[in-house]
Amino acid sequence: MATRVYKYGLVPIGYPPQAAIDELFRANNLWNTLVALHRESLENWDDARRAASILYSEKMDDLEKKQQEISQAFDALRQVRMEEGTKDETNPKLKLQRSIINKLEKEKGEIFAELKPLRKDADTKIDKKALNDQYRDKCKQAVSVKNCGIYRRTADQIYANFRTARDKAFKDNATMRFHPFDGTGYFQFRCNYAGTNTDGIAVDDFLNANFEANPRFHVENIDRKKSKTRIRVNAVLSGGKVKSSRVSHEFDWIYHRPLPPDCQIQNGKILRTRSGDKFKYDLVLTVKVPDAI
Repeated sequence: MATRVYKYGLVPIGYPPQAAIDELFRANNLWNTLVALHRESLENWDDARRAASILYSEKMDDLEKKQQEISQAFDALRQVRMEEGTKDETNPKLKLQRSIINKLEKEKGEIFAELKPLRKDADTKIDKKALNDQYRDKCKQAVSVKNCGIYRRTADQIYANFRTARDKAFKDNATMRFHPFDGTGYFQFRCNYAGTNTDGIAVDDFLNANFEANPRFHVENIDRKKSKTRIRVNAVLSGGKVKSSRVSHEFDWIYHRPLPPDCQIQNGKILRTRSGDKFKYDLVLTVKVPDAI
């Protein structure tokens, strides 16, 4: 089976409930909580290395001092740009300031090269398992429904996306950043038959809502009279397993591209993204289709 992703437009019927926006806010807060835990973990690792190796600690002090000098050099470059009224670095003053930055960056690279073996040596003297376990335990607590207050599948997906971004940040030596809440996000749902823990349902069952007693996303009716088939769906945007806690909303699903009849729908999400000063909604379905022979 090959995995494919299908994306469709959704038209909300009226304004979404405030509970849905609150759910997105809590989801954004979960991401920022994970970023804060990531930064705290980096500090704990650095503190442990410094305590284990005085040479590493001294070299880190040199690196921090050099980073501060580079920051000040960039501030000076911005000031010169304002004074000269240009960003053209053929300007003598801008050219001079850029050469200072390049020199500092080169010196920083030399410090990094000297720091690498010292970090490797310090890592052999610290309890890496304890540090990792402490970080993972805090992440699990943050992702738990009790603490984050959002639907478990959405929380799990945010955590999975965060781990992918964190791995990339380590690889690229990048910084994990906080996300200000701008009203965007997604609502995750899974597709499985009642009484099973394995995801995957047939297209016909999905379109006929024949898979769960109380699904978070189900079809209400299908209108084939328009040029593009419209399917009225009802989606749970907030709340958990208890039916009374759920808050749902109706959408028109613009079914412009039929799903393969032999595919299995694994899971889906409703995306809420910005389009200028408004918001747009999309349905994203992850499906498995038989490999072509």
